[in-house]
Amino acid sequence: MSDEQTEAEMNQSRQDRREYLLMIQKTISRMSTNSFLTRGWAVTIFTGLYTLYATNQNDLLLGVIAVIVCIFWLMDSYYLGLERAYRDLYDDARKSRNDVTDFNMSANSRHRWFKAMGSRIFVISYVPVLSITIFLLIIKHLRLV
Repeated sequence: MSDEQTEAEMNQSRQDRREYLLMIQKTISRMSTNSFLTRGWAVTIFTGLYTLYATNQNDLLLGVIAVIVCIFWLMDSYYLGLERAYRDLYDDARKSRNDVTDFNMSANSRHRWFKAMGSRIFVISYVPVLSITIFLLIIKHLRLV
């Protein structure tokens, strides 16, 4: 009876661990999807605003574009930071030798979004758009064009 009970407890513990890892994985997938959708919306909005700027040549619109680029960059960084925090939580849970699963979903995401801002994908996507916008603002402000 004792061996059967111990075996049942071990099976339950393994099943709990699998469920916990699956919960974390679903959260990672959700953060990844949010980041991807944010980038898609950013490209759509930037394209539309630059098209509007090309037809109107409104300097105020360049300022709006610069602010919106920064907002999308921050949002995308936030989701990437959360994704990385949950990946670390997944690794910790995977490597844990603890038989009892506590189902803790609190990932240490403190300052992760700020570190994620310097990610390579953002440097090649948001920095050029922001640089071009600021460059156009400077040129327009100095009345070079």
